[in-house]
Amino acid sequence: MTTKSATYHGDGGPVTVFHETPEAELLTAARQVRDWQLSVGWSDARLLKEFPGLGSDKTYKKLWNGNTAEMNVAGQADKYRAVLVEIEELTNADGVEPVYDDLGQVPAIMRSLGRFIAQRDMRRFFIIEGPSGAGKSKVLDILKTRQPAKVLSLVGRQRWRSLAAMLRDILALVPVIDRSTEEAKQSRARREPTLHELMELAADRLLATSRVLAIDEGQYLTGAALNFLKDLINQGIEKGVRFYVLVAAQETLWRKLEANAEEEAKQLRHNRLFRRVTLTAPTAEDCRQFLERSITFAAGEEKGIARECDALERAAAKLGRWAFV
Repeated sequence: MTTKSATYHGDGGPVTVFHETPEAELLTAARQVRDWQLSVGWSDARLLKEFPGLGSDKTYKKLWNGNTAEMNVAGQADKYRAVLVEIEELTNADGVEPVYDDLGQVPAIMRSLGRFIAQRDMRRFFIIEGPSGAGKSKVLDILKTRQPAKVLSLVGRQRWRSLAAMLRDILALVPVIDRSTEEAKQSRARREPTLHELMELAADRLLATSRVLAIDEGQYLTGAALNFLKDLINQGIEKGVRFYVLVAAQETLWRKLEANAEEEAKQLRHNRLFRRVTLTAPTAEDCRQFLERSITFAAGEEKGIARECDALERAAAKLGRWAFV
């Protein structure tokens, strides 16, 4: 049952009032969280990282699939209500840090990404690299804002050392496309899918989207994962499907692509590579333009501002780049 009823007797006769059960309240909250997640294009990994009150990946998936078995319903409901309050505050916040798409290297990168998405050549792999704070995630956020219908977002995780873990994250991200017979579906439901089956399912779903798979924290990609992406790109080319891979990562990813151990993915740094961009630290002019949008400087302070921005440029290069600014 999703509701409980209580009957009250008043002057006008008996009145029955229906109350949502704790289980129904929890499931409603989980679905509201899920709807918001899909509306903003966040992966499960990013959502659970931002809102730990949602619990584990397994718990979250069970709830938005309508399953409360073996759960502390009251405790989970309190946590999910708190998360909905956080989401509402995040959605309505006036003080959210703005993302400027016309500073630093962003305009040139966005023009390049526009050409990347529009072309139908074989070069379907794009790398944006740089250390923490360089602005990699911000570039992906800007792209998702500009092209929401063309971008699938995924965040790399430590557990991607297992290719199966990465494939499960992909399957959770992309809507189900299953053309199997009913007998085959029931057979899979009775056992864990093999790695080969996971690869086939993930490939079918991704290629059916005809979109850009944008992977943040791409340094977690292993040699097997890179080889899977290379095969996906090749299948897209063979089938005439618009499918591209964009990876934002620290510099260690390129070292993986160059290493002998990752030789199977060498196409990704040669004839499948559209462009490799290395983000640099903000310049003094970048710092000045950024600060001028949130701070009102008094007249006649131009020289002082220039000196301070020079100092800020040097500090940013050592202490966190754009994140420091």
